[in-house]
Amino acid sequence: MRMAKSVNVLVMLLVDAAVTLDHYGPAEIYQVMEGHLLLLKCPNVQGPVDSNVTWAREGGPAGATASLPSGVEVRDGILYFLPALTSHNGSYICESTLEKRTLKVNFGVSVLTGLCPPAAEVKTFPTGVRKSLPCKLEHILRLEKSHNIRWLKDCHPVERAISVLKNGLMRLVNVTREDAGTYTCLVDASIDGRNYTSAVSIELDIETNFTFPREPEVIQEKEQVLSVTMGERVELKCSALMDPDNEAFMYWIVNGSFTDTDPELEEWFNQKQGLMYESTLTISRVLPRFLNVSIRCRVQNSQGVKDCFMQLREANNSWFYSGVAVGVASPLLLLLMVFLLCYFKADVVLAYRKISSYFVIPQDADQIPYDALVSAVPVPTTRTRNPAAEFALRTLPGQLEGRHGYRLFIAGRDDGPGEATPDAMAAAVSQCHRLIIVVAPAEEAWKPCNVEERHLTYVQNLGLYDALTHNTPAVILVEIDGPVDYGHLPRSLGFIKRRQGALIWRKNSNNRVFWKKLRVLMPPQRRSSAYFGN
Repeated sequence: MRMAKSVNVLVMLLVDAAVTLDHYGPAEIYQVMEGHLLLLKCPNVQGPVDSNVTWAREGGPAGATASLPSGVEVRDGILYFLPALTSHNGSYICESTLEKRTLKVNFGVSVLTGLCPPAAEVKTFPTGVRKSLPCKLEHILRLEKSHNIRWLKDCHPVERAISVLKNGLMRLVNVTREDAGTYTCLVDASIDGRNYTSAVSIELDIETNFTFPREPEVIQEKEQVLSVTMGERVELKCSALMDPDNEAFMYWIVNGSFTDTDPELEEWFNQKQGLMYESTLTISRVLPRFLNVSIRCRVQNSQGVKDCFMQLREANNSWFYSGVAVGVASPLLLLLMVFLLCYFKADVVLAYRKISSYFVIPQDADQIPYDALVSAVPVPTTRTRNPAAEFALRTLPGQLEGRHGYRLFIAGRDDGPGEATPDAMAAAVSQCHRLIIVVAPAEEAWKPCNVEERHLTYVQNLGLYDALTHNTPAVILVEIDGPVDYGHLPRSLGFIKRRQGALIWRKNSNNRVFWKKLRVLMPPQRRSSAYFGN
């Protein structure tokens, strides 16, 4: 693209705001037709700034407006030629003050005769496309009384069909080789009741061997919804295939605004490989204004526009907090379950036995008629009553037999006269699942002194021997009324006490826990086939 260094109408010189020189280079020549309106604007100056801008013609003192020729005047810091005359040829100096620095710019004005000025720039269009030519008379078009925009080709009215917009843009449909030439835009304006005309020309070349670029293609066209965490840094990527040309762009639009207006947004554009391009939008930290709004990556060139849509939503972290809560609560819940299981162990076992008894029909295959043999250790005492024997003969059967249906063989109750022989006692022990030995505190050292006590001692010794050697029957040791001194009892009882402990029954107490523990140590209650109606 070529740019001519001369302009024949309104001149608007744009200069970067960061100026490092106090004086610009030699004056450029701006060509304008005689009788046309010309406006010159000092760079880096906007609005009414008469106090900061001064104009002078070369050869006169800077700031001396009297040195300007007739028909040239300053309005709001802009130099007006009303209109330009051949006597206005020459160099004009603009002096402006910006941030305590004085900038000086030279303008060269050359006034020509005729209607159409020489072309100020050249544009090249391919054939077969729809294109537009701009009318670069922006300041003239902004005047309140600007009107009647006309286009000429080679200084003659355009013969082909065209459309002209309010901003002076002329559209050409289906460009052909015959459209090549010099086009001039003329704008009429009224200032102080007088009518003026301004003109600018553009040379149009037609490229016949032009290859049309391909229409851009977005790799991902469906809308993406991304879960993000508030305050985190996020990068959004958009990839597209397109042929580069002078109208190729790739940029982001967030909630209808460009990214350069938001300090939290930054975008990068790079060519990955061949015709593959990628644009990255970086959000330094996710704020509420970026959530649930449209985020578009726009890809466009001369052949079309494509958008890639995205949306950010706040991530649902409830699963994380739930996991943390479960992780914290699980050990506590496990400890609680262990505690409850230990504390209510007896209740759990008894409940399980009761429930399972309704679904399973036990078989009496072992042919053992008794659940337990009960033996009370004789206690030497000066009292008439023996607490161990009283518990074994009255209290224990009242609970186990009367309330829970256990079958007990109680020494001294179920062995008739003459049956307390060693062989009979051995047979009785073998017919029981458990051996319950009841002991009570002794007042003196224990020694069997009569026949009945010797028989009981044999039963106890026989049962303890089998329990210690064959682990059958299982022994349940029950202590009555306070701590028992096992030094006065057979050594085997002391061994059982040390190995598995003893259940303690106390008088004048409901002993609920004692009875539950005793039932747990007993075998499950048996249900015969007759019980189930078979």
